Amino acid sequence: ILFLLPHRYNIEMICYGILITGIIILIVGAIGWYAGFTSNIKVCRVYCVLIIIIVALQAAFAVMEFLKKGDVLEEVESYMNATFNETAYDDMSNSTQKVVDLIQETLECCGLNNATDWTGQLPASCCETPDSNS
Repeated sequence: ILFLLPHRYNIEMICYGILITGIIILIVGAIGWYAGFTSNIKVCRVYCVLIIIIVALQAAFAVMEFLKKGDVLEEVESYMNATFNETAYDDMSNSTQKVVDLIQETLECCGLNNATDWTGQLPASCCETPDSNS
């Protein structure tokens, strides 16, 4: 069913699936704690079945994410191009500026390709030389 949707929705559904699976893991953990605390064999069996289902779900999401790796990279590249290319740093929202600063400081780069990606004044997080590649 996921393969019938546009790739952007596939990626979002996989992310939501992983998030929901994490919440289920929390609930199952509580069931496991209860089963161990009360020494109830029936609850222990339910716990074991739920753990097997969770492992299967995690494996399925991992395989789907692996198969959609190209789409994920395409989405990230599209976002990065929209953020860096021909954009003035001062025109960005505060949260976007923080993300850009974190990326540039961590990777020791300036812009997506080089400093010419920026219009106006370069951000303080840019490298010293304007031709530094990312």
